[in-house]
Amino acid sequence: MFKSKYLILATLIVVSTCHEIPLKLTQTPEEYSLKMKYFNAFSKGIHKVFEKENFLNSIDTYRYKKAFKELQQRYANMLKYEFSNQTLKDSFPEIPITNIFDAQYFGEIDIGSPSQKFKVIFDTGSSNVWVPSSECWFSIACWLHNTYKYSSSKSYFNNGTSLEIKYGSGSLSGHFSDDDLTLAGLTAKNFTFAEATSLSGTSFIMAKFDGILGLGFRTICVGRVETAIESLFRQGQLNEAKFSFYLTRGGADGSALVLGGANPNYYVGDMKNYTLSSATYWLIDLNGITINGENIAAQKGILDTGTSLIVGDPVVINKINSMIGTVDASCAGIDKLQNVSISIGSDVYVLTPADYVLKVTALGQTECMSGFLAMDLHMDNVIILGDVFLKTYYTVFDMSTQSVGIAKAK
Repeated sequence: MFKSKYLILATLIVVSTCHEIPLKLTQTPEEYSLKMKYFNAFSKGIHKVFEKENFLNSIDTYRYKKAFKELQQRYANMLKYEFSNQTLKDSFPEIPITNIFDAQYFGEIDIGSPSQKFKVIFDTGSSNVWVPSSECWFSIACWLHNTYKYSSSKSYFNNGTSLEIKYGSGSLSGHFSDDDLTLAGLTAKNFTFAEATSLSGTSFIMAKFDGILGLGFRTICVGRVETAIESLFRQGQLNEAKFSFYLTRGGADGSALVLGGANPNYYVGDMKNYTLSSATYWLIDLNGITINGENIAAQKGILDTGTSLIVGDPVVINKINSMIGTVDASCAGIDKLQNVSISIGSDVYVLTPADYVLKVTALGQTECMSGFLAMDLHMDNVIILGDVFLKTYYTVFDMSTQSVGIAKAK
């Protein structure tokens, strides 16, 4: 039985690879139908193996148990569409996003069965998914936020691999677990996420959100585990491994994360596409920044929904702030500040003072501040194009083509 179990696993992997890739490249309905005929016959035989009593329990390691469960889900998802040319609905599912003072944008996800709800930052600047654990006993941030209880989930699968993640504003440690992750009704089965058992940093204590859902590439993912978008795409929940953001201004309702594509109701004009410099961060080439006819060197830009402002090396940002004029805390004279033009490819994206000046209201008083922040990023001529840019320009993030699309937001 030992050899036959692992022979079946090897066969599953080979056949799934041989069938999954050609399906996406099928050119005619006849080719598709033929592939599905053979695939259906093979799948029925495999499901008989899966249905045998205690089959999964006879697999003696976490790695092989998880592989079988993933492959089982893969076949179930493909069978769900009855092997026709049926496509997902034309409109893409969306997650409503809450806007807190244009500084925090977060939405809701579900983990487990029955579902446990969490508010998360959808962060294109990182790749891991994590939420506080019910085993996080000694961090104040965990006491103030929703925590994941693995014992309450029927779909939980023990992983236990430890991890640590460091952010600019804090850090966490914990371990990986596997459970169902649901976004806007789309479920990634047996998804590997992190339970944070320790959270450090006042930002996590003060945050309105519970955790983070990373939307970067696996290359920067701690543990190199599969990302949420990859998992939804692989399991047939998304037709394309892409997503887009519409971010409102002034704390207004209506922000959204669109899964699988773009919503034309959120932008005007043409969508311009740019190939990434590398599939790590959402990194694109820049030609520079221009203010009142004078150019400032900036060679790369990182499109990061997890960063509120436009951030860069002090040499770059200090020059920008000096050239746009003084942003008065009283908000006086904002209309007299200079426009900032960011050149990407053959296109120029203009940020007006109304775009880059943040108005923060607290205790009935409103103060203004510049949306450009100097910080040592240890990367020469690189700026982070955070929410100040992304709320002005609707952006599509495409993992499959390793590109982004940018258009003027409504």
